[in-house]
Amino acid sequence: MGILKTYIAFTAISLLSGVNVSYGQQTENRPIQTQEGVQGWAQQNSGLSSELLGVSFSSKDTGWIATGSLSILRTTNGGKNWTQSIISRGSCHIAALNGQTAVYAACSGENLLFTDDGGANWTPSKIDSAYNIEIVDISFPTPLIGYMLCDNFSILRTEDAGQNWKTYRLGFGPLDFPEFHAINYLDSTNGMIAGSGTILRMFGTGYVMQRDTTVFRGINLFGCELVKQNIEYVVGEEIIPDSATYPAVIVRSTDGGHTWKKTYPNGNSTAEFSGISFPDSLHGTVVGNAGLIYHTANGGETWTKQESGVTTDLNAVNFVDSLTGTAVGSDGVILHTINGGYSWVNPTQRDSLIIQTYPNPATQAINFQYSLPLPQNVSLSLYDIAGRSVAIVLNDSFQSQGDHVLPLNLTSFPNGTYYYRFESEKYFSSGHFTIIH
Repeated sequence: MGILKTYIAFTAISLLSGVNVSYGQQTENRPIQTQEGVQGWAQQNSGLSSELLGVSFSSKDTGWIATGSLSILRTTNGGKNWTQSIISRGSCHIAALNGQTAVYAACSGENLLFTDDGGANWTPSKIDSAYNIEIVDISFPTPLIGYMLCDNFSILRTEDAGQNWKTYRLGFGPLDFPEFHAINYLDSTNGMIAGSGTILRMFGTGYVMQRDTTVFRGINLFGCELVKQNIEYVVGEEIIPDSATYPAVIVRSTDGGHTWKKTYPNGNSTAEFSGISFPDSLHGTVVGNAGLIYHTANGGETWTKQESGVTTDLNAVNFVDSLTGTAVGSDGVILHTINGGYSWVNPTQRDSLIIQTYPNPATQAINFQYSLPLPQNVSLSLYDIAGRSVAIVLNDSFQSQGDHVLPLNLTSFPNGTYYYRFESEKYFSSGHFTIIH
């Protein structure tokens, strides 16, 4: 069949409101009702009511969740289905190393376990520590090398994917030891630790303290990320003297910790950020209490709120690339996005449809080319890089079976990156293109 060209003239920019859709998922072969969020975050209810505390993906498809209870969740299809591994100790921290290998830390006591068979069996790790420790956080910069932050002035290091761990003391005493909450390593030698008003830059297992009393006084830091060797982020809450509010704060350094800049994207409202993920130096996402999600696409210069569709606290977030991410939180909530949070997707009920966009980058016009196996109603919407809806190109419009080319005039659009969302009764697809006039 030849290409049936459907020409739609773009006449105006319309706003598109969020949509809620219910669909079913499977955990332990039981149907789980989940609900779509808006603007990019699809809610994937885990079937649990516990406080989900950690999430880690080794690829777009394979990920693990620490549930805070006697189970670990695992997906091998990007969250369409989650299965439970029953474990003997509550799981608080998790690291995905590859499709079959993961390490988790128990919520109490000196308990580290690893699996190399997809969670069918969990084996206790060997730790050389003579102290009674509890794990505070976990970071694996490579599939073999990992670090654990402990509550007894020490970190643990493994070089064999979590089977054996060696203890390194941080050199603090009980009277001057800050309370640390988060650890993140960029590679096997460069990392950072964040806590109450204090940051340590780690070089291997040694450290340099970064304590700017002017910036960090009164700030509780709950998450950190070393994006590049000289780019650091920490997130948490700030306790402002003589104030009734405690705003959520993001603190960034772009010169290796010599200077810092504070940002309050949620304003003066009492809140806190608890999780952060930067898959590259430009794109980052932070999550916090009451369903807070903020996103940057310009290296932290500006932050845009993304509607999560939930009001429960979000504890952790993990992105494998600039588009694919998962956040977890209270009441067993799992949120998932496959396009950076810019539009929502129902991955269970609809298949992907190949959409070709050309030319890309575009100057004055762009074409969307696709083929429909069956006649159906379709929608095509556009979003800017901040996640705002900028146009409805097709709005539940009937199209016949066969090949279609949809041209769009771009002369009224500013330069930049845009995301599109294609939906029909049977299919969902999303992607992005660039306009350069």
